[in-house]
Formats: sequence, structure tokens, C-alpha cells
Amino acid sequence: MAWLTLWLVVLAGMAIAAASCGGTSASDGAATPGVGASPSSSPTSVAEPAVSDVARLERSIAATMKKMDCPGVLFAVSAPGKSDVVIARGVSDLAAGTPISTVDLFRIGSVTKTFTATVLLQLAAEGKVSLDDPLSKYEPGFPNGRNITVRMLLNHRSGIFSYTGDDGFVRTIETDTLRRWMPDELIAIGTSHEPYFPPGAAFDYSNTAYILAGKVIEQVTGRSYEQEIQTRVIDRLGLAHTFLPDGPDAPDGLAHGYTYDLGNGLKDITRQSVDSWGWSAGGLVSSLADLRACAVAFGTGSLLTPEMKKEFFTRTPMPTKPGTPPSAFSGLGIGMVHGWVGNTGGTYGYTTWMWYVPKTQATVIVFFNETSTFTPRYEAKEQTALQELLKTAWKVI
Repeated sequence: MAWLTLWLVVLAGMAIAAASCGGTSASDGAATPGVGASPSSSPTSVAEPAVSDVARLERSIAATMKKMDCPGVLFAVSAPGKSDVVIARGVSDLAAGTPISTVDLFRIGSVTKTFTATVLLQLAAEGKVSLDDPLSKYEPGFPNGRNITVRMLLNHRSGIFSYTGDDGFVRTIETDTLRRWMPDELIAIGTSHEPYFPPGAAFDYSNTAYILAGKVIEQVTGRSYEQEIQTRVIDRLGLAHTFLPDGPDAPDGLAHGYTYDLGNGLKDITRQSVDSWGWSAGGLVSSLADLRACAVAFGTGSLLTPEMKKEFFTRTPMPTKPGTPPSAFSGLGIGMVHGWVGNTGGTYGYTTWMWYVPKTQATVIVFFNETSTFTPRYEAKEQTALQELLKTAWKVI
């Protein structure tokens, strides 16, 4: 999967309306959203919105949707002392015409990696694993595993080929979208290719590395990846709608996802097995409310010890390419660009942004229910449109 997997943002889950939550809300073309009162303000005052130019942001969102041919977008911004801005455009289900909603669930793709990295860093703080451990300690016989460290799995410096770059794998998941996959099958696809570079020599995005990270979690804890994510992140943050689905069927409340990757126009790909072929690299489902809490926790490193927080935010420069803005950096499962901290995710039918802005303590959560990341001409168009939207967001948030 292309770099789209790391630089997209998501925000969904909690019903937010201007009247009930005191937020700024726009839906399907509403050009003059209302602004509710801040809890600390007088009854006659109104809080400044979390976006300095809502109309400009709305225009940019509309332009991005048009360029992507995207059915629906949910874009939400929150900041302390300011009124929320929530822009919902389009539909979550083309066939039914259901408007996209703040209570919809979305597949969050590579935002999953931030959960995975957080758990491994917690285990490192407990002495159950070391970031300097060689991969061979957990995967004996892995090619060059003695020179690949756990840290390299998390910061994309392992050189391990990403299984999502294998043409045969892509053809299979496009023609048999419900097929179930085991982690070892995905790892085997990655090792069937030559490494991108010697371990530690450069940076290249690898979903295979994060499947390996999920397996390390299971080996050192003796519990399933799902159990560790649940107890160490989901339960600690009180997340109500974040989980790894058990099979391809759409969970209740999941927005429909659409893609051009399957050929012959826009196709509904809501039912898919990304929970198995994405797993610890990109299998989770979440919501606006949950990702807002995650953005703060991950953006501040609050789930980590001071030592592991330093590791989490240690920056590795990312090469600029489609989907990766200039001057972007990768930490261990976390991204940093333009003073924003977070992660993005793209999987068939879904694009997610999850950002925290340390300077203002704002959260920016965005969901699109369309992604065509495996078709180069569509991906290039989408990445260009998304970068333009991100540039606008930087100016008004």
C-alpha cells in the first residue's frame, strides 16, 4: 500500500450538533454554521470557533471531494476554550442516500500502527522486550533478522519489503475481498522480495514490519494482539467504538467504503477482510469520539513512560513523495509534520486523519469513505487533492 497509509486523518463517533454540543457544524453545503457558547463564557457571549476561516475550509473540503470523487467526508476540529467545528458532507451509503454522520464508524487503516507501537513501547518499559532486541530473537530464521531491531520495525528503517507492494497479493485481495489471511502468510510475501535496503540504512514504509511487531507483542505477552490492544490502549482511554472486527462483515454503524481499485467505476467495498490482511498494521475500526481521545493521548504520549515517550517521538526524516508532505518525520508509529503530531490511514474505501496540534491542543479528525490506493492514476489524484486540503487546514487551524 502506498504512503497513503500513513498520511491521512480520521474523526468520527460522537453525535455532535451545534444546538446540543455548542459546536460549529456544517452539513452538505451549509455555508454559515452556528457557533455555540463556550462553557466558561457568559450567556450572551459565544466562543471563537476552532477554525479561523470555516468557509475557506469548507470550500477546500468540497474541492477535495470533487477531485477524489468521494461520496462523503467528516471533518472535525476541537480545541480547548473554542467551539468545535464539525463539517459533514455527502453520504455514508450511496444506495440508501444516508447522510454521513458523526456517529458513523470507519476503518482507520494505518492509524492502527500507533496502537501497535504504543503497546510495544509499554512492554519495553516493563522490560518484557527491548527496542534493541534483534528480530531473530522472536522470528528465528528471518532473513538478516540478527541485524533488524524491534525499533527498526516501528520506525520503518528495517528495509523489509511491504507485502502490500506485491502485485500478486493486490490481485488476490481485489478478486477475493473476503479471503482470510494469517500473519505468517503476509510475512512470507514480504520475505519473497529482496529488502529495500540494509537494516537501518534508510527509510521505507513497511506493513510487513508492523505485522511482525504484532507477532512480537503476542510472543512476549502470551496473549493475543487484540487482547493487548484492548487492555493497554482501548480500556485505558475508555474507547467505546474501537476494535478489530472478527471477519469481513460490516459492524453495525460502519459507514460504507468505496474504491475505484476494483475496476469499472466506483465500487462498494464495505465488506472486506482488512482485519486479517491489515491486522496489527491496519485492521482497526474506530469513531470520531474515540479518535479525538486517541489524538490527545498519542499526541502527548500520555500512555508512555518518559523514557518511552522520548523514543516514540524520536524523529526520522521521511522522503517527500506522493502522499508525504515536505519536512515530514516519522517517530515510532507516530508522524510529525508542520508542528502537528499524529497519524493517517488509508485502506480500501476509507481514508483517515488523526492529528494533535501541540501549540493549541487542538485535535483534527477526518474521515473520507473512499480510497483507491492500489491504482496509481487514482492514488496520484487523491494524494494531490489531500495534500492541498492539508495545506489549507494548516492555515486555518
